[in-house]
Amino acid sequence: MAGRERYALLLRGVNVGGVKLSMKDFRAALETDGLDDVATYLQSGQAVVTASGTPAALQKRVEKLIKSEFGLDIRVLAQTHAQLEAVVADCPYPRPEAEPTKHVVWWLIDALDAAGRKRLAEFDQAQFAPDEFALVDDRIYLRLPDGQGRSKLLPPLQRALKVPATARNWNTVVKLVEMTAP
Repeated sequence: MAGRERYALLLRGVNVGGVKLSMKDFRAALETDGLDDVATYLQSGQAVVTASGTPAALQKRVEKLIKSEFGLDIRVLAQTHAQLEAVVADCPYPRPEAEPTKHVVWWLIDALDAAGRKRLAEFDQAQFAPDEFALVDDRIYLRLPDGQGRSKLLPPLQRALKVPATARNWNTVVKLVEMTAP
């Protein structure tokens, strides 16, 4: 995957919980760094760029850029159009587009080890019904019928994970698929 690709950059924890990063300034820094076709979406930490190289190399490049330009330690996840299409195709819940703000994807930024997979397998979801989650590859799909703000599932699930994740609702996932289309 050394050719030029459209990537979505997902920044973890930006413009929530006190970590502020102007998307206008971020877009300008990406352009100055030599990335092409830069666009941002909303103020919640996502951009789309055209770049050469692997997703891992791009992630490290953008993390270093954010540190040098803004003094922030922000984890970044780069996703190609094909990877984002797979996220949509792999959704285990029927018709997430019918309630897109109640369907959320958590991308695990660091790999989940065997102990982490075991913790999730043993996690008692029933006590948090109707909320539910499913682990698919390196993502957790959440169905939250009463919304994220009312969910009792999220804090204990985050504690059980013990790895950083970045979340996007279904509207944002679909928009990033559109924005990264060739």
